[in-house]
Amino acid sequence: MVTNRPAEGSGFVLLVYKAVREPSRHRVSVWRRLKAVGALYLQDSVCALPDDDEHRRFLADLGHDLQQNGGDALVLVARGLDQTTERAVVSRFNAERDGDYAEIIDQCAALLAEIEREQAKRNFSFAALEDTEGNLERLRRGSDTVTARDFFGAAGRKDADALLARCGDTFDTFAAAVVDHSEIKPS
Repeated sequence: MVTNRPAEGSGFVLLVYKAVREPSRHRVSVWRRLKAVGALYLQDSVCALPDDDEHRRFLADLGHDLQQNGGDALVLVARGLDQTTERAVVSRFNAERDGDYAEIIDQCAALLAEIEREQAKRNFSFAALEDTEGNLERLRRGSDTVTARDFFGAAGRKDADALLARCGDTFDTFAAAVVDHSEIKPS
């Protein structure tokens, strides 16, 4: 269940900005920070987040940083003129998260195929197990990141969560097979 879902009709906090062209690291840093928090680009240099105190502080701080580095920034609170407009913005947020969940699903499918290949080759080594475990942990962290920015309960989460759980179960089965095939048995 999404715990970070904003209240219906709570509006959005917007950052309208202009970053300096050079050095480009300032523009890249702004983009990375906005992407990391799950901001939605409404158009070039106009980003939205659900309106709450945390997002207001984040965008105010980012706006301050932009100004300190020679750029310009405005932080505004906005609501759609009607529910249709609000829903359209929420739909765009959900579409972005669904894209992120689709990537997780693709990575889960690749991990399941990797485990299947190792089993088919009967490669029950601890090296293969550790490599697979690292890939699973990266997937879980990536999923946690996407879930944290899933403000409105995107539909793709259910399938991504189910496939990630299947990856965990498949990994557990593979780990048991590795232990069964090793000379070292746990006590």
